[in-house]
Amino acid sequence: LETFFRHATELEFFLHVPRFRHAVTLPVDSPGRPCQGLISTVLLLGLNLTEKYIPNSRSSCNNDPLNILNDISLTDATIVSQEAIYLSRAQIDVAGIISTTHPDRIVHGIQAELLLSTYLFRQGRILEGKYHLSAATSIAFSAKFHKIRSLNADRDMLVSAGLPWVTLLPPSVDPISEGERINAFWTILASSNCWALAADSSPNFLLERYIEDIDTPWPMDIEDYDRNLLPEYLGSATVIKLLQGTPIPGDTVGRGVSTLALYVQASILLSRAATVALAYHPNMSSPAAAKFTTNFLELDGVIDRFKTTLMNSSNSSPNNRNKTMLFTTHLIAHLATIVLHSKVATMAPSNPTLDSFPMEASNSGHKRLDAADAIVQLSRQWRTSVNPNPNPFLGSLWLAVGQVLIEEINLVRFLNNGKDSDGSVRETELRDMLDCIFESAQLPRVYYSPLAGKCVPFYSPFNIQV
Repeated sequence: LETFFRHATELEFFLHVPRFRHAVTLPVDSPGRPCQGLISTVLLLGLNLTEKYIPNSRSSCNNDPLNILNDISLTDATIVSQEAIYLSRAQIDVAGIISTTHPDRIVHGIQAELLLSTYLFRQGRILEGKYHLSAATSIAFSAKFHKIRSLNADRDMLVSAGLPWVTLLPPSVDPISEGERINAFWTILASSNCWALAADSSPNFLLERYIEDIDTPWPMDIEDYDRNLLPEYLGSATVIKLLQGTPIPGDTVGRGVSTLALYVQASILLSRAATVALAYHPNMSSPAAAKFTTNFLELDGVIDRFKTTLMNSSNSSPNNRNKTMLFTTHLIAHLATIVLHSKVATMAPSNPTLDSFPMEASNSGHKRLDAADAIVQLSRQWRTSVNPNPNPFLGSLWLAVGQVLIEEINLVRFLNNGKDSDGSVRETELRDMLDCIFESAQLPRVYYSPLAGKCVPFYSPFNIQV
């Protein structure tokens, strides 16, 4: 349990940690004890993250767990079998959460499914992870968590149209309980946005389906609800306002500047960037090209302004837990720029329908490379910190950045053709950046993740081909 709580935020744990820590120690069958499926999933991840169970390195690391490199071999086969037992127990217990009479079965069901999906993603079991993530998302939307404190509907009428066992959620017992519901919705949406791209290379269809219906106000950090859940804390068209660039009032709790809110907003911009980029294709008609241009430039401006907001938030010196989440948020925001600009950078020169496009393809190429460089610099800073981050999505993120750098190396080689010493210098710089990205993906601060390990075969100093 202690190991899990050290990494709870990075593992998408949205419940109030002090309250959960107390509740989980209550005797079995006590009224306040969490659902058994949630407890089993927490224990599974705690076992998975315990340092003595991290795979050992064949390199010398001076016994420092922060310097142990990933190795796919485990020294004790009994540990593997023990973890398999924990996994089997969690899968059985999670499946039965919704059928219980526990008053928090909906929130606990969402949390347990989300944690189980995180565990499976960390193990490289992508299809199973997607299944449990989809289950968590279905519960959240069917329970109308996207309408909590809506200006457009009665926030107590949480009637499900899709899942018959959700008839009416009991009223929240206190501000923290209601905050857990709000954070449950936004956390699951952020995770769905990220993994739709990591696992499917496509936008989150649920975000596109419900984009105009999401009224739940931006989340606060969970500890802020107890003193800041005011009557005027209401929402309407929350995501639409973000994408329209509506300014968010600064220094106001619950107005979209909490650490969790920024993380969610970055994931929304990432998913939206994928949606806009998907609309681009060769030989677009003039009307389609004009619409794409408008959407592209509007979103590009929103992402740039969001990065400025992030910089201001980073300078406020949050605690270490928030610093780790802000680090991930910065990476996702820069990845949104890469996703938005990549197709224009690589395909626009051959598309005559974009002759009037105000941003040349070369500018898109520079912008996505600048975003990749920013991720490299952030990763270098992170590698010198002491804050671990077991979020498995980082492996996929670094792989995407590595692909951009490989394409740029190929371009430099093609243009240089061995004739220009400056080109060789530039290739060396890019290769150093690439090394940093793949070293980051292998660091133990993400612990053992086969997803991160799969970056390695894509790159070797001897096999980058034009």
